[in-house]
Amino acid sequence: MSLVKQGTNTMPVVESLFKLLIYMTLIMFSCLGARAWGEAELKPGLPPELKSEFKPRILTTIKPLQMIVYELSLGVFQPDRLLPDGFTPHDYHLKPRDRQAVQEADLIVWLGPEMEPYLNALVEQYTDASGTENLTAKAVNVLAIPGIKKLPSRAISHHRGGHSGDGHREEDHGAEDGHIWLSPENVSLMAEYLGKKLIEMDAVHKDRYEENLALFLVKIEALDLTTSKGSNAFLVYHDAFQYLEHALQRYAHEIIVSDAEDTPGIRHIIGVQKAIQKEGIECVVVGNLYNKSLLDKLFGYRVYRTATIDALASDVVLGRDSYADFLQQVSHQLLSCGALSE
Repeated sequence: MSLVKQGTNTMPVVESLFKLLIYMTLIMFSCLGARAWGEAELKPGLPPELKSEFKPRILTTIKPLQMIVYELSLGVFQPDRLLPDGFTPHDYHLKPRDRQAVQEADLIVWLGPEMEPYLNALVEQYTDASGTENLTAKAVNVLAIPGIKKLPSRAISHHRGGHSGDGHREEDHGAEDGHIWLSPENVSLMAEYLGKKLIEMDAVHKDRYEENLALFLVKIEALDLTTSKGSNAFLVYHDAFQYLEHALQRYAHEIIVSDAEDTPGIRHIIGVQKAIQKEGIECVVVGNLYNKSLLDKLFGYRVYRTATIDALASDVVLGRDSYADFLQQVSHQLLSCGALSE
């Protein structure tokens, strides 16, 4: 039996149902939109412990600096690095992507204008008129951190006999050796300063930063720098290891080349050859790049040993113990070169 009388127009009923459906749909979307808007409005008011979205963007220049920040920031973020493996701060040139990375970073950790001149123009934007760094600056020059012990560069033309008993060392007055990351004492000071900086930038993760810093300092303090028996009867190819020598109390007898002199003069070559013969030197500490032909000439084509130290830690894998392991390894390598022959 039909409920609709014959001849009755059903269109008004259909139209009413269609309008009702549209109305209900609009109400549903309005409610969803209001909820989303409400959540957006409430988000800034969340308790501080829940607002953990911010992660500092830290840009370091060389691998050793990245390693320090990496261990300090474990569990929070991972720092970026400007220089790829295989490049040194002495001869690097900025690329467009590097400039963008510098501009986007919340903090830049570098070695300062003398060691990294390629970065001067950009970093000058983030330092005060005096050029000094402080906890509110975007750029941190680790060489300017209070308490850092800096050694004068050694002049190869006057460096004879290594480190004498009276503590005298021939120095190139006016120039500083910037390889401070090879000093365990300096590394600890750098970590403490950078740890405070991270807490200032990201107080939400204060406990994590403090825990990571404490663990880092314990590992550096626990380094085994025992020198055992050994001598100073070794050479260094490039004067990049002075801070390590100082920590180990083992000083190179001769420096073959300096930062500014890739090919030594004839007088220096003769002086080194005489020292090799007189002191019975048979080992050279070298970096990844060195002139083997020059060493062959210095040793008169006699048998000699090399101990390779990569001061920029190119092959080191970032990890929880990477920096302490790195310092321990390079210490053993230098000591092996100064070890007395059996």
